[in-house]
Amino acid sequence: MAGSEDSLRQYIEALGRGEPNYHLMTPEVAAETRQQLPMNQAIVARLGALRSVSFRGVSALGSDVYIAYFANGSAEWRIGLVKDGKIGRMALGPQY
Repeated sequence: MAGSEDSLRQYIEALGRGEPNYHLMTPEVAAETRQQLPMNQAIVARLGALRSVSFRGVSALGSDVYIAYFANGSAEWRIGLVKDGKIGRMALGPQY
């Protein structure tokens, strides 16, 4: 999906700061992000600075699958954008 890598980078960096931009997400993803913020923020903090992102393919649900490489490890992220460019699906895992 066009723009998914940029959206993912912004999402990860905002998580690291503890300041997700909920306006760039659907209400469902924003609610899920709020609920999981402490856990995901701790994971991103442990992984360290984001170094690069590599596209891996498309999931069965149509999300773009990326491996994000950090200073202290890597994690798989899945992101799906909706028509207006907002994040409509976001998942960390299964491995981090």
